[in-house]
Amino acid sequence: MYRVVIALVLLITPAAAETYTARECETIGMLFANCAIRPSCEDVRSGYEARRLREIMDNHESWIKETELEPGQRPFNQLCQQVCDGKMTAASASRKYCPARPRS
Repeated sequence: MYRVVIALVLLITPAAAETYTARECETIGMLFANCAIRPSCEDVRSGYEARRLREIMDNHESWIKETELEPGQRPFNQLCQQVCDGKMTAASASRKYCPARPRS
């Protein structure tokens, strides 16, 4: 039973095990802040944000693997939806990816 719970936690937040730069953490925070803007709750709202997200995807394979999942199964999208629904703040969601001071 514990193995199932551990496996689910790892599946839900695979990117949280990675280390992000200060710039990447800033991007993640920006994307989650966008998730709080209703009614659309879209994480990417401009070309600038799309380029910053692409930088994360280029540096972190887990973000590419996440795109292979259905949108509702993607860990980032799940957190974005929680922010949109008011169940979590953008800052709390960002801390799932950048819990401590990021590497430079």
